Amino acid sequence: MKDKRKKILIVRMDRMGDVLLSTPAIHAVRKQYKDSYIAVLVRPYTVDAVKHNPDIDEVIVYDKEYAHKGMVNNIGFVVHLFMKRFDVALILHSTNRSVLLSFLAGIKKRVGYDRRLKYLLTHPIPYRKHKGEKHEVDYSLELTVLLGVDISQATKKPLFVVSHDDEQFIGTLLQNKGIKRTDRIICIHPGASCPSKRWSFQRFREVVQHYKKRDSVRIVIIGGDEEIDTADSIAQGHEVGVINLAGVLSIGQMGAVLKHSCCLVSNDSGPVHAASALNVPVVVLFGRKNPGLSSQVWGPIGDNNIVLHKDVGCVHCLAHNCKTGFQCLDAITVDDVIGAVNTILEENNGH
Repeated sequence: MKDKRKKILIVRMDRMGDVLLSTPAIHAVRKQYKDSYIAVLVRPYTVDAVKHNPDIDEVIVYDKEYAHKGMVNNIGFVVHLFMKRFDVALILHSTNRSVLLSFLAGIKKRVGYDRRLKYLLTHPIPYRKHKGEKHEVDYSLELTVLLGVDISQATKKPLFVVSHDDEQFIGTLLQNKGIKRTDRIICIHPGASCPSKRWSFQRFREVVQHYKKRDSVRIVIIGGDEEIDTADSIAQGHEVGVINLAGVLSIGQMGAVLKHSCCLVSNDSGPVHAASALNVPVVVLFGRKNPGLSSQVWGPIGDNNIVLHKDVGCVHCLAHNCKTGFQCLDAITVDDVIGAVNTILEENNGH
């Protein structure tokens, strides 16, 4: 890696939060190799998380559900990747697909975890994330060391750049919804990727009910298409003072909403890391006791966030295969969440 004009491909084909937590590693590579060409390989639904990132020269999209579904389309994508002549692939989340694509694209140096197809990696590193010894940001930074990157002074704060167009769109939208500049917005994100991360929507409703009574406080519910039904259930009967934007916004537009907010209340999910990247305080609800799934690995970066987690005494956490009805999540009360939000509001000039 002495030639700083190398072409580097950074691969992260999982969810939005994971991609955002990779941005410190991307920045560290850029800082070390200022003149290199850096591309990232992501899935379609995470493009907005990185497309305005100044550390990235190109965002390459792999769409296994549609554009690149099937053998012929996969071969076409591999040829496309091969023609770009990347020198290095830094695979931050090693899956069979990400490793195989990097190998077939003829990328000579392939760095990743030895968890999947390790014999196709030229520089495998032991996979230890399940032990929960450090944050996901640190694990990603650790991989960059194999490229000769000095991470001793690396930032651990994620980077999420919201475009001017998205900010303008959301500013107009909120104004049309009757939100004033003096109003304080509390964002609610009730979704998550699996049941072991989802707090009861009835309890979210109670939190909404509590804050919709406050003068100058407005509630905005955010989420993807898969969270529309949950968001509708939470918003039902709260037409005044509650704006339901689930299934309406792109990731960039969601970021613009967060920039207008004083607080996000969320399950352990991608918007948590978008908010922390944008310096928006977060109240995040964690269940699961499994070390590799804990807040030590996946919690928000920053000092103004509150993590709520209750240890209910499980010796072995089965995560989404829980046999006790997700008691750890159930143990987090509405009062716990309201108390945490009040703390954040008080730290931001009262409530």
